[in-house]
Amino acid sequence: MKKLICILVFGLFLSVNTYAGDYSKIESCASLETLRAYPDEGIQLTMNKDLRDKLDDPRFKKFFNYCEKLFYSNPKKFKALYPYLR
Repeated sequence: MKKLICILVFGLFLSVNTYAGDYSKIESCASLETLRAYPDEGIQLTMNKDLRDKLDDPRFKKFFNYCEKLFYSNPKKFKALYPYLR
């Protein structure tokens, strides 16, 4: 019984960390695309803000949705387009 509980807790721990990593990649992708599209304003939109503040801006949210869709629908293409994202 103890082994089963340990396995479940470990599995939950791994799944939580995986989702956090996914969203950091998506956030990095969206920040990059925002900087490309809006070179002058993009820095102010993306620097020193947490994700919730960034998502308040519709320009960043558009790129976040694009990156999220690409990440989950075609992970190989995402990795090919953004190989340097952690």
